[in-house]
Amino acid sequence: MRPHVHGATNWAPPSYSPKTGLFYVAHWEHSGIIAIEGEFPRGVGVNPAQTQMGQTNLLPFFNDDHEAYGVIRAYDPQTLDAKWEYRMADITWGGVLSTAGDVVFGGGKEGYFVALDARSGKELWRLAVGGQINSGPMSYSVGGKQYVTVAAGSSLFAFALP
Repeated sequence: MRPHVHGATNWAPPSYSPKTGLFYVAHWEHSGIIAIEGEFPRGVGVNPAQTQMGQTNLLPFFNDDHEAYGVIRAYDPQTLDAKWEYRMADITWGGVLSTAGDVVFGGGKEGYFVALDARSGKELWRLAVGGQINSGPMSYSVGGKQYVTVAAGSSLFAFALP
């Protein structure tokens, strides 16, 4: 079945930009097999060590290009057509944030926090934060200066925007 029980998106916060008219979602592509044994279905072919939730430390991800991967994708909410995608090397439990400056922020289990062009998905900036990103970024303003923050590993990172 596709998406697998761990696939697509669930609790990770998405974002919508009225400026671009696009809906941004961090999710992961994954498929699986459900087997019926007796009365109860069970998943088979899933490596639970690869899909654990909420860990802070970085773990090696041994999947190849045909297995699970994380993606930040922009959709047209009227048609549900994908407009662009930014593929990550690992799966993601984190969400995304879009700003009025046409930037989408997100990250995943591989430990990179990224800034993407909201219209094209082109990577504008990337930083290794040393831990898994399992939350959605947020933005706030202090004294007229905008900041973006994200929790990664056991730390909170704050970045000032120009």
